[in-house]
Amino acid sequence: MKEPTLFAWEVDFEDVVKQINVSAKRLKALNELGKQGKVSQATLDFLRKDFEQAVKSAEARKNEMMNRLASKLSELKDQAGLLEKCLTSTEVRFVSGEIKEDRYNKVAEALKLGLEETLNELESVQEAIMILSKSGAREESASYEESTSPRTITIE
Repeated sequence: MKEPTLFAWEVDFEDVVKQINVSAKRLKALNELGKQGKVSQATLDFLRKDFEQAVKSAEARKNEMMNRLASKLSELKDQAGLLEKCLTSTEVRFVSGEIKEDRYNKVAEALKLGLEETLNELESVQEAIMILSKSGAREESASYEESTSPRTITIE
């Protein structure tokens, strides 16, 4: 069975989601090790800065991707509307006898395929936006103290 091809933006999307998840898991694991006393405070502080920076970077990429996807969604909605209008216009021209059946069949088939692909991508973009809006690295507390629960990053 042929594997479906990805839309151009999907590779970046998958990379962003992976970066968010990895960054969050690393920071959470580090904080857990710190809570258990398995890491010195100096090492904990040093690594936390790096991991927190990775989380911030992941969030920045997520926000950039959300903006790109919102723009793509708008573009796809416009494209779907245009294809629907062209298809309807072609059908009207066929029914009114302006174009022959063989020509109509070719044009209508091409427009239907284009519309189908556009709607598939539109659905994929909507799904990606939903996933990104529900996932993210967020700090649950403003500061880390050894005596209280450490700052953690969660993925929703």
